[in-house]
Amino acid sequence: MPPTTPPQAWADIHPFPPVLLLATTSEARAEGALRRFEQRLAQAQRHSHSFHYRGRDEWEPEMGACARYPDEAVAEPVWLSSRGGDGLYLTDLLRPPWERWAEREHAHRQEEERREQWRQSLRADLERCRREIQECGSSRSFEDLTEAFDPRGSLALMLLLQRDHEMDPTERAAFAFFSRRLGWSRRGDLTAADDLPPPSEQERRAVHSLASHYAERQKRYVARLYARCPDSPAIRNAIAHLDGGDLLRHDELSSLPGLIAAHRDNLSELQRRRRAYIIWREKTIVRARRAKRALARLVFDPRRAAEEIDLARLWFCKPCGQLAIPTERDLTTTSAPDCCSCRLRADTNLTEALGEGLVRPGDDGFWAVCHPPVPAWVLEEAARPLATSAGLQEEW
Repeated sequence: MPPTTPPQAWADIHPFPPVLLLATTSEARAEGALRRFEQRLAQAQRHSHSFHYRGRDEWEPEMGACARYPDEAVAEPVWLSSRGGDGLYLTDLLRPPWERWAEREHAHRQEEERREQWRQSLRADLERCRREIQECGSSRSFEDLTEAFDPRGSLALMLLLQRDHEMDPTERAAFAFFSRRLGWSRRGDLTAADDLPPPSEQERRAVHSLASHYAERQKRYVARLYARCPDSPAIRNAIAHLDGGDLLRHDELSSLPGLIAAHRDNLSELQRRRRAYIIWREKTIVRARRAKRALARLVFDPRRAAEEIDLARLWFCKPCGQLAIPTERDLTTTSAPDCCSCRLRADTNLTEALGEGLVRPGDDGFWAVCHPPVPAWVLEEAARPLATSAGLQEEW
């Protein structure tokens, strides 16, 4: 086999490259053949990136040469080696490659046994198995397995993979779907096995139970958040999502506390705008009344004037579900003000919002947002408020 060509000829039929033996008629020819072999081998090594050894690039071809008759070549120490040996027996050439291969095969078998033991231990310890999946970064390959289920079951399994809270019996029963499908990548990393049978009926029932279990837990969690901030658009959107029978993703759940905090900050800004606007409106009404004639001032209706100003100046942001009150700078123009939540221009004037039932006159002389009623399960659970110190994992 020429050393400058990929050794695929032996790779298909032999576990390692056998020694290339050359019997010639003179010592000079034997030495010359070895020199050419070494030159070609060095050239091939410099260009080793141009071919592959099918994962066996650790093997280096060897050559032996002699100038003796066959019977002497078999029994006498007359062989020269490309590795620099002289006066070698034939067995001295044949044995080292086999010994190296046998040693590596033994190490490979030991590694496979270790991996199998690890796989069995992970199957027995589901908590450890999930931690290994999360830490080795192979969760994506396991998430691909969830595509065998309906969207709700698939999301439930992905939530199970991403959680780090200790699993309860329902979660353990569903997680067994993953523990039965452990595999290894070429680098020896934990991954999902390939070409596996579809989920069994028992596994489908376990995943269905998990989805229902998570739906109830998410409803309890969102309802407790609702008790803390009933006006938050994020919470109301989450309630509508869950009430429709769907589950929230892990990132959606984890973002809810932050969205509540942001909403409270926005409410503070909205209240500041409201106070400044009411002061401006009262001054505007006083000036308008003073500009009237004496008789007109007697029949002047401040409440009607306030409503006319509000209809011209106030807007409503549908995506955020709240009033858009102009700032002092906005009052110098007639354009729509920015929303305190999304910082975008409001899209609905107050007249349209009244017509669509989005706002109503408030009892305090201003306007109140009309929120749609929440489901009964929210009100029942909201009676037990979420503790201020409770975090995401404690509640969900």
